[in-house]
Amino acid sequence: KGHNNSTSQKRHKIIKGYIDKAIKLELLLTNPYNSFSIPKPVVNKMALLASEVKQIEQLQFTAGQERLQRVRDMFLFSIYTGLRWGDVADLTSSSFIANGQVLVLSIKASKTNKQFQLPLNLTFEGKGQEIAKRYIALANTNKLFKGIYNSFANKSLKTIGAMAGINKSL
Repeated sequence: KGHNNSTSQKRHKIIKGYIDKAIKLELLLTNPYNSFSIPKPVVNKMALLASEVKQIEQLQFTAGQERLQRVRDMFLFSIYTGLRWGDVADLTSSSFIANGQVLVLSIKASKTNKQFQLPLNLTFEGKGQEIAKRYIALANTNKLFKGIYNSFANKSLKTIGAMAGINKSL
């Protein structure tokens, strides 16, 4: 139906899961997927240039675009710290330790389950620390970037890219 490769692959994986379940329940004797290979998506990801990150940093938002600004800040925080999107989404004010003027990010990465600490003043001229301080003040014990869900963030990143004049997938 003209679907993207990754969509087709995802649907085949779901169907394959149901077939495996049907075999376990003895509703099917053999797996028709045994002679079928699921097409792998071809993904051409392009890294952002420093100038493009700067364009995103310099975006100005108007009243009513607060959630869009929050998505931008989440995205930039992810860039500055190297954290996966899911780990950034899970951050709370207790994810940070104040050490004098320095904020230290202290978390256990969800995917690798490894604990690490990152002094935020050491990367990208402390830009991550500026973002963290701004949102810690608003968060109390809640998530730093409360109310930002994946589907909304993906749509918003397309808008942000267009606003910044970037023709790449963010």
